[in-house]
Amino acid sequence: MYVGGYPSLATQQALRTIAGLVSEQTPIFHWSDIDPDGTWIFHTIERAVDRPIRAHLMSVEVAERLGQVPFKKSAPARCPPDSGIAALAAYLAKDGAKTLEQEELDPVLPEFH
Repeated sequence: MYVGGYPSLATQQALRTIAGLVSEQTPIFHWSDIDPDGTWIFHTIERAVDRPIRAHLMSVEVAERLGQVPFKKSAPARCPPDSGIAALAAYLAKDGAKTLEQEELDPVLPEFH
């Protein structure tokens, strides 16, 4: 799911409604920047839809391969260990973590497993 920034309460409600209309077996993906704001957006959507969502093109591996260490560091979302963004949030909390704007990547469809 892409929401164009931090989702408003109305957007969160719309996402909750959409998620409720599809099977629990249907995976939900979210793609955002690989940075602290991206983790907050992801976690907000995850809480809004009240089901697991998968990070798309948001991984430690992508950050390490293509990202840069930012000049200014900010705090990523505090996520429970079972959050779909927990590993990236933990990585971004470390010194020297790299960030990446999603616009730097060519969009591709997610892989379904």
